[in-house]
Amino acid sequence: MRPRSLRSLAWPLAALALPLAGVATSRAADRPTVREEVLPTNGQRYTHSRDDEVVPLRPTADIVRVLRDKGVEVELVVVEGLTHYQVPAFVPYMRAAIPWIKRAWKK
Repeated sequence: MRPRSLRSLAWPLAALALPLAGVATSRAADRPTVREEVLPTNGQRYTHSRDDEVVPLRPTADIVRVLRDKGVEVELVVVEGLTHYQVPAFVPYMRAAIPWIKRAWKK
């Protein structure tokens, strides 16, 4: 099924998070921090390339670790060989998230 617009995806995706090559944390003293009152209650699935030249993988991996330690359901998919600007090359990884999305919606 192919949506007619991104707007048609807005409501269902609001229940989940699928960050792609983005920084998901504030940092203090080189350690990620997450305020308890803003802990996500939904599923989190991060996709990030080890070869991203704009946003390093480490902050994303750090926040995934912090979220897991706090009991948040979170997954990190590390991609090899893609740069930050090769967005179309991430499509297979986003498609691979479909089973994860379906499972998360059932919860």
